[in-house]
Amino acid sequence: GRRCALVQMHTFEVWEGERLVAGEMGYSVGSIYTSLSGFSRASSAGSVQMAVTSSLLEHAGASLWDLGMDLPYKLDMGAQNIPRIEFLSLLNQGR
Repeated sequence: GRRCALVQMHTFEVWEGERLVAGEMGYSVGSIYTSLSGFSRASSAGSVQMAVTSSLLEHAGASLWDLGMDLPYKLDMGAQNIPRIEFLSLLNQGR
């Protein structure tokens, strides 16, 4: 039979004092996390948010972080494009 995994919504926030300076919203299914949207209001705050999110996802056992588009700042932080067939295989394994 086909298994169904629970979809969980997540937010990650970076605060500077009482000011929200960066954040992201995404969801996980199984061990796959997918970023939906993010923002940054201060220099380097988005990079801090991505680094902390990466650490938290690794600690939680995420097997794949789908960042969506391959924007330069994501690639600069270590994101990698993978062939579609490999992505689909990892997606299937993680869900």
